[in-house]
Amino acid sequence: MDESQIFFENSPFLHDVYPFTRTRPFSSLRLGRFTFAQRWENFKKIYSFSDGTSSLLVHPGIVLLSSVKEALLKLDPSGSLWINDTCVAVAVPFEKEKPDLKTVSKRDIISLGYTVQNIQAFLIDHPTDLLKANALYLKEETDFPAQNNIDQVDLIGDKKNFYLGKNVRFYGRVTINVEEGPVIIDEGAVIKAPTVIEGPSYIGAKSILSNANIRSCTTIGPSCKISGEVSSSVFDSFSNKAHDGFVGDSYIGSWVNFGAMSTTSNLKNTYGNIKYWDSKKYVKSDCNHLGSFIADYVTLGVGTLLPAGCVIESGVNFFGGGVCPQYLPPFIWGSRDHFEEYRYDKMIDVFSIMQKRRQQCFTEKTQVCLKNLFQRTSYERKSFLKKI
Repeated sequence: MDESQIFFENSPFLHDVYPFTRTRPFSSLRLGRFTFAQRWENFKKIYSFSDGTSSLLVHPGIVLLSSVKEALLKLDPSGSLWINDTCVAVAVPFEKEKPDLKTVSKRDIISLGYTVQNIQAFLIDHPTDLLKANALYLKEETDFPAQNNIDQVDLIGDKKNFYLGKNVRFYGRVTINVEEGPVIIDEGAVIKAPTVIEGPSYIGAKSILSNANIRSCTTIGPSCKISGEVSSSVFDSFSNKAHDGFVGDSYIGSWVNFGAMSTTSNLKNTYGNIKYWDSKKYVKSDCNHLGSFIADYVTLGVGTLLPAGCVIESGVNFFGGGVCPQYLPPFIWGSRDHFEEYRYDKMIDVFSIMQKRRQQCFTEKTQVCLKNLFQRTSYERKSFLKKI
């Protein structure tokens, strides 16, 4: 008899959330303390297969909140979970074939002998969904091995909502507000006064906050350097915003550097919903607060102003200050006065230096991935440069 397993429909590596999954798997994206892959690995530790169940088939985009975990843990053999008309999980018995979660209907799955259960949950299909899921995850991040050493902290709210990892260093008095949700500061982080952190928020391992104003619903990933104001946003690992400026309602990938005073707009003067570039065209979001989506390996010069709904793809170097275009395709170099294709070898040199400064290695695997993206996006750059 085959060993029971958890499968992801089309694999988490193939779930597409533009622009971030053009250079890495969806499973590596971070929301709160964990990446999607880490959340599923943690779930596997508590999940046990019912007798007769060979595999659990799961939609990779489902947001794994506590209510979803509970539904999965209670799912009987031949049971299926649905969000409206989308099948998000199936417990497959040994004798049955795996249905295709992308195409199966409720009528189809019932005809195959499965039961149907509707649940309250949502899928991540668009980059705006990442920000919504981040806020939900942060509110549930309470299972943390805390020290609760608050001698150098002015704490507002119940100390049970403040979680402190090992070897966290505070320089001067820091204000932590946990009235609206937990604040987690992971091991080895450095927090310098007069930083203020509002919950729910997560500060990743070895990150450095200096004179920062961290508003609620913010994730700062591992090894980031943050100053200025950040609100309702995600910074993935090794990204820097080390100076004043504002980032709000944004998802920032890994190895992104903000020059001093760089700022995102996250609200239209009309208070209307904000549009953004979604790989082929501009689409209107359901958000009237929306900042920027910035993929991995991007550098922004001093004084960059990012319009609401700005999308910047990997390998971009924008400098000279002023208002950035609302969309920049992969491997574009220049300022608002002049753009050209970013020489691939020069881009690799820049980020090799950046990684060496952080004692990291620019792996061959990453360079191959970026090279493939460079080669297959020539038309996107040419089209952009013709219009500028």
